[in-house]
Amino acid sequence: MCRGLSLSCQATGPSEMNNIKTLRTSKKRLMQNLCTRRTSEVCSCRSFRMYQEALELARVQDYEASRQAFENTIQMCPNLETAWVSWAQMEKRCGRSKDGILRSRAVLQKALALNPSSPRLCQAWGLLELQRGNWTAASLLIERAVLLDASLAPVLKWRAVETARKLAQEAHAAKARPTLQSNAS
Repeated sequence: MCRGLSLSCQATGPSEMNNIKTLRTSKKRLMQNLCTRRTSEVCSCRSFRMYQEALELARVQDYEASRQAFENTIQMCPNLETAWVSWAQMEKRCGRSKDGILRSRAVLQKALALNPSSPRLCQAWGLLELQRGNWTAASLLIERAVLLDASLAPVLKWRAVETARKLAQEAHAAKARPTLQSNAS
C-alpha cells in the first residue's frame, strides 16, 4: 500500500510504482512553485497555506479573521506579492467606498515599503489609483512597474492607462505654465 497525492493506491508492479513516484514528484514541484517567491527564495508552505486560509475567510466575508491571516502570512513571507495584492483587493471590496480604498492603499504602501523593487505591487497600486481617478499617481506607478519589468509594457497600451498618462501630462503642463495676473493700479 502506498500514498500518492493523498489517494490510496495498490501498486501492482514497477510501472505503477513509477507512476506513483512521478505523481509525488509532480506534487512536490507544484508545491515548491506555489511556495516560491519571485526572488526564488523559498517561502514556507505553511505561509502558503495561511494565504489560502486568508482567501477562504475573505470569500465567506469573515474580514477580521482574513486580515489576521493575511498579516500572519506576510509576517512569514513579506515578499509573497500575491498575498499583498489579494489583501489589498479584499480591503477594497469589503469596506465602504472610501474606507476600503484607504485601507487598500495602506496595504499596498506597506507592501512597496517592504518590497520596493516589486513590479507587480507597483502595478497593483497604479491600477487602484487609476480606478480612483488619480491620474498622476496611476501613471507614475504603472510606468515604474514597466521600468522594473518590461514584460508589463502592454498595460501602457490599455485605453484607460493611455488616458491617465495623457491627463497627468496635461495637469503637469498646466502647473508649469506661468499665469497672467492683472495688476490693479
